[in-house]
Amino acid sequence: MFNLRSWATPITIGSFIISALSGVILFFHWNIGMMKPAHEYLSWFLILGVAMHLVINWRPMLSYFKKPIPLAVIGLFIVLTALSFFTLGNSNINGGGKHNKMGVKTTELLKSAPITMIAQLSEVTPDTLTQRLEAEGIVVLSIDQTVMNIAKSNNLNTQQVLSVLIK
Repeated sequence: MFNLRSWATPITIGSFIISALSGVILFFHWNIGMMKPAHEYLSWFLILGVAMHLVINWRPMLSYFKKPIPLAVIGLFIVLTALSFFTLGNSNINGGGKHNKMGVKTTELLKSAPITMIAQLSEVTPDTLTQRLEAEGIVVLSIDQTVMNIAKSNNLNTQQVLSVLIK
């Protein structure tokens, strides 16, 4: 017979161990084994364990919302969670800030570059790049065409053309 109480604590403790340990390893950027996927996927068990604890201990949990200190701590973590959805102006974290702006600028520069320049940057011949594009059914009229122009004349977006060029 399934007893929610007998499963909630072991699942919470076990998943906390993997989540905490893998979180520390990821924080220090140590590339060890399967820690990143373990952290991402096995953390779902922590959510499951906490949800089970909430179901079992619902009434005692409600009492925390009536006391000022626990309410302030919970409120603080809600605010921190909400703030984590935003990036700081010069954030060095992938996905935001300076690095993201640099990536966008680089992509914009590549879009306006001709095949000859991309060939130079890629250390291949313009003919090699033209052959890659033509193998994907993309028509190139001249090696002096820009990525943007090639995309437009083939009814594609520039990202599709760039992904073929930068294989």
